[in-house]
Amino acid sequence: MKTAFPAIAALLALTSACTRHDTAPDRQPMPGARDASPRCSIAGVDGKRLWTDVPAQADNCEMQRFVLNNFLYLAHDDSDGNPRFMSMAPWYDAIPQDGSAPRWRDGFKPLSTRALRKTSREGQPGDSFELIDSAHRRVGYDVRVNEVFVDYLTRSRTYRADVLSAAEAAFQRDPSSGGVWLPSGSEKMPGVISIKTSWRSYPAGKSCPAAKMHCERDAHGHWWGLIGLHLVQKTPTLGEMTWATFEHVANAPDCSPGGSAPIAPAPADPLHPGKTLPEWHLFDWTSYRAQGGDGARCAVPDGAYQYTVAADGQTLQNQTCGTPSATPLCNIDPRLASVNGVQVDSDANTRFHRINVCRTVAQPRCSGSGAEGEQVACLNQALADDFPAALADKWRYYALIGSVYMAGHAPGVGCFRYDDGPMLTTQPPRSRFPSTCAGSTTAPQRARAGDLRLANTSMETWMQDGTCMVATPGATPLMGRDCFACHAPATNEPGWPFGMGDMSFLFDRIPVSGTTQ
Repeated sequence: MKTAFPAIAALLALTSACTRHDTAPDRQPMPGARDASPRCSIAGVDGKRLWTDVPAQADNCEMQRFVLNNFLYLAHDDSDGNPRFMSMAPWYDAIPQDGSAPRWRDGFKPLSTRALRKTSREGQPGDSFELIDSAHRRVGYDVRVNEVFVDYLTRSRTYRADVLSAAEAAFQRDPSSGGVWLPSGSEKMPGVISIKTSWRSYPAGKSCPAAKMHCERDAHGHWWGLIGLHLVQKTPTLGEMTWATFEHVANAPDCSPGGSAPIAPAPADPLHPGKTLPEWHLFDWTSYRAQGGDGARCAVPDGAYQYTVAADGQTLQNQTCGTPSATPLCNIDPRLASVNGVQVDSDANTRFHRINVCRTVAQPRCSGSGAEGEQVACLNQALADDFPAALADKWRYYALIGSVYMAGHAPGVGCFRYDDGPMLTTQPPRSRFPSTCAGSTTAPQRARAGDLRLANTSMETWMQDGTCMVATPGATPLMGRDCFACHAPATNEPGWPFGMGDMSFLFDRIPVSGTTQ
């Protein structure tokens, strides 16, 4: 039952950052000067300052430079010797599960053993599958937000289910202003920032390789190694927020030859040419070869998306996937007990099996041509050649995979329309994942730009481009899609089908009817 909330209009006043966030010397808008060379330049990308916005007419190179710089800033140690992102508020502080008000605690907050192991809340999107690493241990996930986000929740009271329900009703009435719209910040003050990270666990007796990856002890003293990071940041220009992702270089090889991480027994060590790292985090060469891998390619479930349209011309029926082009060996359903007739490795986890993971969209090598498709690769290479001296060498083992955004960008307040996913043969034809803005025909129309096939192998393993896999018969199959297919500019009350406010799923963690997440 939805309830009215008389003060819902006051939410709009909260979209500017709270005044108690003082202007700091380590925050500034992104420098607007462009490098004249044909290559996307790394000049100025050093992580010394958090960039609070991009130039109004930023091109793809500038967008990628923006997220790379801010990743370096958040990875940099604070005054206590911990990465800055580890001082952000864990989701259970931002939305306490006992219904109390959000709390901000200054300083380092360790990983939570309980949260990392609760797959129902800290798992992969769209499928609820567990990802088992090459050592047969489950990958864990952590979500954190900055103080601006926590302040918004506190002042707007949108950490409460009844308030979010009222905001959802306001959005339905007028998606141009009603609902949740998070702070965008200003030239000298950041807007909301959200970080999602993926972690590989290291059991007692096996040390986390701290020289070559970032390692953290959780509250119980267990070691975890960082293998992936999503960076989401709202700015005055980027009403749609940044949607960027980073990975450890040893996560997974490319599915096909031609990229920068070919299939091999072990990943190359980027700091020591000709040498390799001990192992892949999510790929096991021995099992891959035993299952029939040829040493160069790893086929994935790539059958075509199939469906029929009901008599109403809109409702989709009989959704499924066609026959793959080859027997899949990588990125397969983790519930399967065998691959290509070969029994999978015995796992302690009884619900899901360890699978071999590969990257379907390989990052190209940087040729220096200046082509937009190479810009991320060239930024990574340039950063490796001129790495900031203030950052520990372990951060050299992480790479920008890319970012996706809106061409022309979106308003900081109010819904905007766009199409995402395959176009369907309905009447009239429509996108599989459109932003409908509650049926508005006047909301701004935007088009996606940047890396439209963006996915992180440790967080969207089964939603990489070129994939089609049935997770639940009759439901939409798991398919390649980018962030905007699920994160939409809308406000949904908790549990319908997930709580959301202004692109963020953090609101899905709001306790409903006394339950905890």
